[in-house]
Amino acid sequence: MLDYHVHLWPHEERADSVELRVFQDQQQALIALESQAIDWMVGVGGPDARRLQSDPAYTVLETGKGASYLYLGLDVSAPALTNKLVRQAFGYAINRQRIVDSVLSGFGRAASTPWPVGSPAYAATTDATFTFDLAHAQQLLAEVGWTAGAPIPLYVSEALPSTIQMAQIIQADLASIGVPLAIQTLSQADFVSRLTKSQFQGAWITGVAWMNFSPATFFNAAFPVRIPNSSNFESAAYTSLIGQLSAATDDAHQRSTVDQLTSILLDEAFVLMIAESTLQQSGAEVVRANVKNIGIDRFRLVDYQDLWLAS
Repeated sequence: MLDYHVHLWPHEERADSVELRVFQDQQQALIALESQAIDWMVGVGGPDARRLQSDPAYTVLETGKGASYLYLGLDVSAPALTNKLVRQAFGYAINRQRIVDSVLSGFGRAASTPWPVGSPAYAATTDATFTFDLAHAQQLLAEVGWTAGAPIPLYVSEALPSTIQMAQIIQADLASIGVPLAIQTLSQADFVSRLTKSQFQGAWITGVAWMNFSPATFFNAAFPVRIPNSSNFESAAYTSLIGQLSAATDDAHQRSTVDQLTSILLDEAFVLMIAESTLQQSGAEVVRANVKNIGIDRFRLVDYQDLWLAS
């Protein structure tokens, strides 16, 4: 995994130069941060971020708020996943809180819908739709006469180690109710190619953004939910609602349309939200406390323009 890290050269008012260093090994980069060889590290693992957060010498930038979600995608064209009740069963078999606590080290919250709490589309009731309920998941599978066949591939990217951990948790829970998954780790280039070309023919875990913009932007721009999407899901009603949302000019119409789209996401279960993360997909950004005036822009990315380094 490649991480980039920053060493700042001090100036009276702002940093007048930045040196980027690339480390092949995360632990090597972490040692450099803690030995003050670098001032800023991108891609710190959750446990280390928690440890450093308790030290006043460091600041953990929780830049993902509202803009970084993790989800399980299901390709509806895959024979084992064509029935929405099977996909719903997956939704109830995800132990979201365990994933937040163990994989994200508490930097996030469990979620069933793609809406942050501050979004006009957020509703607490629907966001709690998929509780962790293996018995109910098994009941849904029984309704469709599920019989375990060949393992369903579950793809993850080697660039996102946290998704590999999530996949292992989900794999174990689904195995307990008779659904075999085969985790397959892809290069980032291969993973993105399959994502953009809708060629998974199984399940996958990755992150998605755009939730901190308008719901219309999310449904028109995000690969998991737009038309066409990575799950090969389509319906006339869904497509029509996305068009209506884009054209809506009053709040009441927008909210009604978003609620209907959210209902389709939950019912069809081709995209299963896992958690809203307060970190970027690659991990935490941790800076030494002497890095000052860090800004966050409207995309929830760091604004470096007025940074300065205290001596």
